[in-house]
Amino acid sequence: MKNKVLIVGIWMLCFACALFLAACGTSAPVTLVVVNGPKTLTVLQGSQPDYTDGVAEVTYEDGSVKEISMTELATEDFDPEKTGKQTVTLVYAEGDNRVTTTIDLTVAAPKVTKIEANTENLISEYVEGQTFRKDSIVVTAYFNNGKESVLSEYEIAPKVLTASTEIVKITYRGAKVEIPVIVEKKQPKTLTLFLDSEVVQTEYVENTPFKQEGITGKVTFNDDTEQSFTTEELRFLHQGNETAYDFPMNAEDNVVRVIAHTDWGDIEATLSLDIKERRPILLKLTQNVDFSFTVGDLFSIENAEDVSLYVKYNDGTDRTLDGLDLSLSYSDDPVTLEDKTWRIWVDDFDDLTESVSIEVKPSVVQSISVSQRPDKKSYGAQETELDPTGLIVDVIWTGGPPTQVTWEDEGVVCTPMTLTAETDTITVTYGGQSTTFEIYR
Repeated sequence: MKNKVLIVGIWMLCFACALFLAACGTSAPVTLVVVNGPKTLTVLQGSQPDYTDGVAEVTYEDGSVKEISMTELATEDFDPEKTGKQTVTLVYAEGDNRVTTTIDLTVAAPKVTKIEANTENLISEYVEGQTFRKDSIVVTAYFNNGKESVLSEYEIAPKVLTASTEIVKITYRGAKVEIPVIVEKKQPKTLTLFLDSEVVQTEYVENTPFKQEGITGKVTFNDDTEQSFTTEELRFLHQGNETAYDFPMNAEDNVVRVIAHTDWGDIEATLSLDIKERRPILLKLTQNVDFSFTVGDLFSIENAEDVSLYVKYNDGTDRTLDGLDLSLSYSDDPVTLEDKTWRIWVDDFDDLTESVSIEVKPSVVQSISVSQRPDKKSYGAQETELDPTGLIVDVIWTGGPPTQVTWEDEGVVCTPMTLTAETDTITVTYGGQSTTFEIYR
């Protein structure tokens, strides 16, 4: 009997517990309260809140209370990338029932421990005045939360480089890295000339004015910037000196130095010209006298008024030369019987000539004299034949220079050739003129 009573009692106790548990299961949570917050309410940017040490209480409809860890709560309305204070919603859910509360969190940017610059594609050479090329490096920041980030914005000093800049400093939230650079002074690199084909003249005759009109220039600097120059802003100089190129002095003076002055120094280019020698292109002769010579005479013009020569030059100028003008040229060779005219020209330009008419008379012997007696000068009583070997005779002509003839030359005659005891003088005849020499017996 006692056993039956015990069994019934146990069964009733179990039934009561089941009813209690069933009653509890139907009570819904109505409030959520944070009892003890986590150790820190500060969250590093990019991270999620850490509720490990936090405790919250859930109150149900039946008045019961349950204590739970905050790690069981969900978080809403939280932006891990937005720095500053945020009020976020904490959510506890049982089935379809949920209760919420709020908590204030502060999202703090992580501390930068260091920054590094990838310089694999670094542009390290610059010209003063240029801006540092940030696109040639990749800067990465490392944070105390173990994360890293490639930066698009950071401070650069200096941004505009000077000739004395050797280091560019990259700074981000207190962390720095230095980039070595080489900066050279700005200077002109090239001068390009532009010639207006409708205006510019490149062909000249020596000593004619050089025309600058239509010549302009453009200077390119070592930083690839450019500066244009008008004709008036350029200087035109002779090669090898600093004198202005007003005209080509001769045919070899065919290079013009063109100078452009910039704030960063001077630069020059050269302009090549085609310089032609000043020369006659037309001769017209007026002959005022009849020229008469004897064969052998040297041609010459003795008086200024003997001839008048009009000359036109390739530079458009002209002049008239008289017979004694130093620019009037001719050959002073001996004239011959075959010569009927004689060429004259200007200076050394003997490819353009005029001709004067001349009359040439035959030249005759004017006089002769013995320059050297024969080698044999003495003869014995038994020697009767004259030996004129070695005889040299000087000949003076009516025209042309003096000449010499010898016994062997045609026309030289010695008399007598047969000697007598009384013969002591020999007569030499040549060209109708005679002279004598003595022999000894």
